[in-house]
Amino acid sequence: MEMVTIEVSLPKEIYDKVSEILAKEGLTLEDALNLFFQETIRLGRIPFEYTEDDLEEVRRWEKMMNDDLCDV
Repeated sequence: MEMVTIEVSLPKEIYDKVSEILAKEGLTLEDALNLFFQETIRLGRIPFEYTEDDLEEVRRWEKMMNDDLCDV
């Protein structure tokens, strides 16, 4: 199977918290993302409920990350 590499940008605070939670489960961030993608394919949709507020928060993170990169 051909593999691709993806790059994910997120706030360090989020990365640190999620890494700690995943480590307690014996998972890496890569493991969790692979599980997410597999479940998305299996269900044919995102495997959890989310709201418009959730999407707005993610978009704020993206904007902050982009703004920080532009300041460099």
